[in-house]
Amino acid sequence: MAGYPVFIWAKDHRMFNIRNYHYPLTATLIMIAVLVVVQIIMIFTIGKSVKKDSLIDRIRFDN
Repeated sequence: MAGYPVFIWAKDHRMFNIRNYHYPLTATLIMIAVLVVVQIIMIFTIGKSVKKDSLIDRIRFDN
């Protein structure tokens, strides 16, 4: 979120000879894909562990 404002500030102050801003689209897409895969794995893992216990056992465990 702060990437572009920091770029504008650095450009105005002539830091590091910065002239162009490049959004890291590839890194963003990879991160989104990794998060989706992790979420799907967690859903199936938690779903399997919940299905193994009967409803009565789960209620007893909570108390």
